[in-house]
Amino acid sequence: MSKAEQMPSEAEVNSLFEELLEQLGMAKKREMTKLPLQTKWKMIESHKQNILVKQMVQKNDVKKTPQFWVGKMKAEKPDLKMLSELQLILKSENMEWLQKFAKLDGVHVLVTLLDNLQTKSIGNKDKESRKMQNECLKCFANIMNNEIGLRTVMEAPNSVNVMIMSLADSDLRSRTQLTLVKLLTVICHIEPDGHRIVMDAVNHFAKKSNEKARFSTMVENLAKATKNDLRVGLMALINAIINVPKDLDLRVSLRKELYNLGLKESLKNLKKIQEEEPDLETQIRIFEEEDEIDSQDIKKRYAHVPNGVNVDDPYSAYEFLHKATKESGVSAYFQQLIKDLTALELGKPEANERLVLAERLVRQVAFQNKITEGKQTINLDDLLTALKS
Repeated sequence: MSKAEQMPSEAEVNSLFEELLEQLGMAKKREMTKLPLQTKWKMIESHKQNILVKQMVQKNDVKKTPQFWVGKMKAEKPDLKMLSELQLILKSENMEWLQKFAKLDGVHVLVTLLDNLQTKSIGNKDKESRKMQNECLKCFANIMNNEIGLRTVMEAPNSVNVMIMSLADSDLRSRTQLTLVKLLTVICHIEPDGHRIVMDAVNHFAKKSNEKARFSTMVENLAKATKNDLRVGLMALINAIINVPKDLDLRVSLRKELYNLGLKESLKNLKKIQEEEPDLETQIRIFEEEDEIDSQDIKKRYAHVPNGVNVDDPYSAYEFLHKATKESGVSAYFQQLIKDLTALELGKPEANERLVLAERLVRQVAFQNKITEGKQTINLDDLLTALKS
């Protein structure tokens, strides 16, 4: 293997990255150009290494067919050596080879294997299982190195739900989490359903791992991380989760969830060391700039509210609504709305879910749009028609 080259100028890196996207069949994925500069350079270097690996594989005559590898994984109990060899093969092969591997159920076999490894490592510090998990994730990363492979993995049943469970790895020094967060970040940017798939996986992780709140593990890992590459990776993932949705309310809601889990404090601490890592500084700047833009758009919505009314204070908001509805002659409806909400037995899971639904309905009615997290949306026009009939 050749020694890693020194990273050239920003303009040259961007030019080489454009060429790389063309070669990988991902030229249309313009969101990839927003990746941190060092990440782009690492991908360029990695591609060069891929070529060298392929040459070595061919030279030593150890190149195997997709049928061989899928059959080997099904027939034998996979070990670290097998997975390490497979990920090198996947890294060096072309799209046709990868397509055959997927058609032969190779992706499903890897998903099943990763699921079993995660189950085995729960509650213990099995280093071998952790290393094998990381090799599995590397296999997915190599398959997803082009658009066809990316969609193949995304469409494989339960694949992202299984991958995200590696987030529970408590050893933040391992490469497992870094590999994972990079994969999730890329998936998040894939239209039209990448963000939904990641959010479904986040909810799956929260339920299966008994998180106190979704995203809490992600925020805790960001606070505990000691390596800058993991910090950058987690911030890039957080930015993707928040900023990819086109729905303003969803972005604000997601950001608020993360703030409530301590993200604001983590950002303060990260800003103290951001000068040491330009990519970290970039991700923090993106987070703050998008936050400010959304905050300004939200303020425009409440421009009609008199000065002195704090819409974020429930008591202040109630006093304003009580007075406004009374003056408008619709106070009976407002009081009935409050009364109906008190009928919910809050604290019980079903009641809590209904309160969330009520909030989303009111938000949609107020802003005449669709709340689009997940697969379900509610059509406001249909509701208004039903009320008039």
